[in-house]
Amino acid sequence: MRSLSRAFQRAGVRQVIQSLWEADDLSTARFAQYFFAAGGDQRNDYGTTLQTARQQYLEDPTNNAHPYYWAAFVLTGKEKARVGASWPRMAYTGVALLVSLVLLLAVGIYSRDWAN
Repeated sequence: MRSLSRAFQRAGVRQVIQSLWEADDLSTARFAQYFFAAGGDQRNDYGTTLQTARQQYLEDPTNNAHPYYWAAFVLTGKEKARVGASWPRMAYTGVALLVSLVLLLAVGIYSRDWAN
């Protein structure tokens, strides 16, 4: 399961909600209803939304409270990118621009000297 989650994250998905074991179909459907009712389709904080769905599932007396039925669902990934995550990309871009500028300047000076 970890590699499947990692594959989604490498494809650009920031967060993945997955089941750690084969869960009961009826309890999964009910849990999904609680999740989407709590805002799971809105780009909210999915960790909080998942926790709210768990609490609502457990508060309903018609649901089985055994962890097998509700604890299988976990959130993996990062909520937001780190603050410094774009720093290496910006540094490489800056270095590439600087090298390009130096090369253009050198070509300009060389062609002016060559023309004389």
